[in-house]
Amino acid sequence: MENWWISDYQAFYKKKVTDATIQAVEDSVVWSISREKYNALLSDHPEMESYFRQMYEIGYGAVITRLKYLFNYSKEEIFYNFSEQFPYFVQRVPQYILATYLGLTPEYLSKLRAKRRS
Repeated sequence: MENWWISDYQAFYKKKVTDATIQAVEDSVVWSISREKYNALLSDHPEMESYFRQMYEIGYGAVITRLKYLFNYSKEEIFYNFSEQFPYFVQRVPQYILATYLGLTPEYLSKLRAKRRS
């Protein structure tokens, strides 16, 4: 999503190698910072600590929302809610990528899209 950040914060905090991967589906800007340089940045610019805290809070909220959807909603509801929240993303991204992200098969996503149009 535009202007979103992603990281394996546990690996970053513990200075461990992550087993996570990031796959960009559009042109993206990737920034990287070591834990040491991050700490120096916060030390030199204390106002950045507030900024990063807000980014963590937003990210944590997004994870909680995603878990809520996965455990409490049908696959159809997940697709419809996601489509309402991110309509431009849904239109731009190839269907198989969107299906994978939402935990659907491309065929089922195609049926949901057709059902929505009718």
